Amino acid sequence: MRELIADTLTLVETERILRSNDLILDRLGQHGIEQSELLPLVQSNLSYVNRRCSAVCHYEQERCRRILPILVGTSAGPSLHISFGNPSARVPLDELSTVSVSSIMRTWRAACDKLKAAGFSPRGLAVFELHLLQPLESSALWEPHLHAVLWDVPADAARKAFRVTVPEDINIRRRSTHVQMVNDLPGLLNYMTKFRATVEVQYRAANGSLPWRSNRLTGEQAEAWMLFHSRHTIAQLVTFLGIDGSALRRPMTLELATTQGRSGCRRASFSQRRP
Repeated sequence: MRELIADTLTLVETERILRSNDLILDRLGQHGIEQSELLPLVQSNLSYVNRRCSAVCHYEQERCRRILPILVGTSAGPSLHISFGNPSARVPLDELSTVSVSSIMRTWRAACDKLKAAGFSPRGLAVFELHLLQPLESSALWEPHLHAVLWDVPADAARKAFRVTVPEDINIRRRSTHVQMVNDLPGLLNYMTKFRATVEVQYRAANGSLPWRSNRLTGEQAEAWMLFHSRHTIAQLVTFLGIDGSALRRPMTLELATTQGRSGCRRASFSQRRP
C-alpha cells in the first residue's frame, strides 16, 4: 500500500513538475538517448508512484525536500551547517563524467569517523551538490562538494575533522570548509536540497575586488548537469549518520499526494514531440 505524507501537491505544483520533467526529457533527448532509456528517468504519473526515478526528476527532488524534515525531526538541539569539498576534486568542463559522488561521500564518512575516534557521537546528514565555477581569468571547472547538518559535535572539533589541505598551486577559492551554527533548520534543509544547476561567476567589482555571484546554468552546461544527475538517484546524493533515512530510497513510502484530476499524469504531448 502506498504511504502518503500530509503534504499534498496542489494542481499548480503538479503541473509545474510535469512540465519540468517534460523539458528535461526533451533536452536530454537531444543527446541521442533513446526514448526507452529516457522515460524511466522521471515520474510520469504523480498520482501513483511505484518506483524511484533519477535525481534529475523534479518529483523526486520535491519529495526529498518535503520528507527530510520528517526524517530528521527527532534530531533536536543545536546543529552545525558544514559546507566542504576538496578543491583538488574540481574537473574541467569535458571531464564531468569523472566526478565520483561516492568519493565525495567517503570524505564525509572519514571526517565523521575522526569525530567518533575523538569521543563524539555525531548525527547528521550530507547532500551532494555540483556547480560550475567560472573564474575571471581562467577556464571553468566543475566543483563537487557537500552541504551537511551535524548534531552533537562542537564547532571547533568539526572544523578540525573536516579540514582539507589545499595544494599550493590552487589559488582560486582556496577555502574548502565552512562551519557555522544553524539558526533556521527548515530553511537550511530546503537550501541543501535545491538541486539547481548554477554557476559561480567571478567578477571585478568597482573597488577592484574579485567577488563571486551565483547564476543559473544555461545551454550545453545545463544539459551536462542534467545528464550527470540523470545517472544518479536522490538516495545516492544524500547520506545519513545516526538517522534512519531508508525511506528516501524506498518506493511507495512517504510519497506526495496529488490533487484529483488529469494533471497527475504526464501529458501525451511529450511522446508526440519525440522524433
